[in-house]
Amino acid sequence: MRSIKVGVSQGTQVTMTSTGGSTGYCMVTFDLNGWSVVIGGGATLNSLSAAKHEALRIKGLMGEVQMPQKHGVVVIQTAGDGDHTLVVDIRQ
Repeated sequence: MRSIKVGVSQGTQVTMTSTGGSTGYCMVTFDLNGWSVVIGGGATLNSLSAAKHEALRIKGLMGEVQMPQKHGVVVIQTAGDGDHTLVVDIRQ
């Protein structure tokens, strides 16, 4: 298993984790506006290139919606039938 940090766009750095090889499972984590984002998907994130593309896509989507101002976690499991998403708003 290996992890690398990659800048994907203006100040957003993501950590990508792979089990290795071109078909290894990838997971992407990053922070955006106080939210921790975790993206995983063995079926669709089958390369670091695909993981980087998915991080940019999710960052764009989150920029288009009004997220609560409190911190929270967004967990996205990508799959062939679409994204399965869990949002946990952590209010203090």
